[in-house]
Amino acid sequence: MSANVSITNAHRSSLNVSLQLWKRKAGVLRESVKEKLEQTAWQVLGISDEIEARQTDCQELASRLAWVTEQIIDRILPNGTDDAAVQKVIDALAIMTSQIQDFLAQQPSTGADVLRTRRAETITKFLKDIDEMRLQYVVSILIPSKFALHASLKKQRDHTLRKCELFNQAKSMFEAVSDRRGAAHCTESVGEVLRLQDQHEKAAIMIGDARSAFEDLDDRLGVAECLRSLSSVWRSQGRYQEAVCMLEDAKLSFAAIDHRLGVARCTQSVGDIMRMQSRHGPAITMLEQAKAEFDAFGDRVGAAQCTRSLGNILRLQCRYPEAVRMLQEAKASFEAADNRLGSAQCLRSLGNILRMQSRGQEAMTMLEEARAAYVGVGDRLGATQCTRAIGLVLRSQYRYDEATPLLEEAKASFQAVGYRLGLAQCAQNLGDIMRMHSRHGDAVPMLEEARREFEAIGDVNGAAQCTRSLGNALRMQGRYQEAIHVLEEARAAFQTADNRLGVAQCMWSIGLALRLQERYEEAVRMLEDAKALSLEIGDRPGQALCNDSLGVIFSAQQRYQEARMLLTQAKEMYEELRWPKQVDQCLKALAALPAEG
Repeated sequence: MSANVSITNAHRSSLNVSLQLWKRKAGVLRESVKEKLEQTAWQVLGISDEIEARQTDCQELASRLAWVTEQIIDRILPNGTDDAAVQKVIDALAIMTSQIQDFLAQQPSTGADVLRTRRAETITKFLKDIDEMRLQYVVSILIPSKFALHASLKKQRDHTLRKCELFNQAKSMFEAVSDRRGAAHCTESVGEVLRLQDQHEKAAIMIGDARSAFEDLDDRLGVAECLRSLSSVWRSQGRYQEAVCMLEDAKLSFAAIDHRLGVARCTQSVGDIMRMQSRHGPAITMLEQAKAEFDAFGDRVGAAQCTRSLGNILRLQCRYPEAVRMLQEAKASFEAADNRLGSAQCLRSLGNILRMQSRGQEAMTMLEEARAAYVGVGDRLGATQCTRAIGLVLRSQYRYDEATPLLEEAKASFQAVGYRLGLAQCAQNLGDIMRMHSRHGDAVPMLEEARREFEAIGDVNGAAQCTRSLGNALRMQGRYQEAIHVLEEARAAFQTADNRLGVAQCMWSIGLALRLQERYEEAVRMLEDAKALSLEIGDRPGQALCNDSLGVIFSAQQRYQEARMLLTQAKEMYEELRWPKQVDQCLKALAALPAEG
């Protein structure tokens, strides 16, 4: 028996075992769905028999078709939901299998040279189509859905260990029959599971080994997939420049084999990294380009991911009504595709918008819902991001004693999984709380640590926020001129990052420092500009703070009528925002004004 026939037999035997195990467990899927999947699997087994007996030039075709079928069976949960995504996968596999079966029936491996040439071209096309299916339904979409089975992180960790064991066992089987490609796929799968569990160093080693194996096999699609997976590892660690370089290499590899869907996914990932670096203009271009490609392919999940990312950019630009519409559109698309992780991510973004609008109670409710959804799909990182966001809601309500433990918990969790962006954000948030408590000796080192971390990962926006906080710490210590210099530096960085909220906040802080130096004319100009920008972007807290500061200045200048109007407006806005401390301050300032008359 030849090595190729042994490989085909190994794939066929493995598929047969997977099918039998799946049939024993198949539960709530509709009978018609179960029957179609089972019938298709039997067709694939029949194709393997035909190829082994009479059409040996198709050994590679048989092996790849059996492997993809087995992976799909493994990933469609037998007791999972019977949704449109499952139906789509099974339909695609059935169509592919029928086309190959028809081809084998019509074109035996004999005949004239011209027929053999056409046959070879057709086989090559089928191999490419199978690789396309592998990328679309196995690598990118279905692997995460396996983890939706688990309602807790502990269960997911147990499941992950079992999956790694199974992939390693399968790898040994493929190696035993000299199937290097099957072994490489198993190595890649182990790396992907480890990546999803935030075990980044181990994941990088496994995926790197798989990449080397695919390179030895001249499997360009396998190499491209590994490059994209490695970029996800670097991105999770905040190593954005390395991730982008890896994605550009992957994009070229996909383009070289005319794999447009792979190119689109790389474009999407580059756009997301640019978004995380606050490079909003280029990010929008990339994401809209990727979304158009996904729409052309009918990839609803890919298009929804791009829509969500575009909504998050609008959120960061304080264009809240537009952001809400886009995020709700993305959430509806994820729910239609039964993608619980995507839906949870949209919930978190919508909760953060409510937080930014100072709608604290609504924000807390939505973020708690999002956190529960993340826990439900076993996403530890997403759940931790919700914990941090809830801590920020409490901070905005001056509930510092409750906010601090949540932020410290989130910081420890981010550190445990090596997520540098989250670690830097929590350090910044804790430094800000220390600053508000006038613990400047503790706040400054914490903020400087956070800034270094942001700079190391290329996050311009995060570094600028830390610079602004350091400027505010100087202002609170009465070091006004130094504070203005640092705040101007932060303002310029925010302008570079196209973060108009950050620009407005710096202008308010500079205006406040100028007021405290009694440089009233300069302060008024700065605060009026800040107020106009806050109004433009819909930042109600910013408008309230500017009205308050301007009212105090006009009171000092004995412009009492203007002072009363602005302080009254500030008080009413603080009441809407539920900021009782600021309301009391406005009432005292108003009471100190001379009586009208």
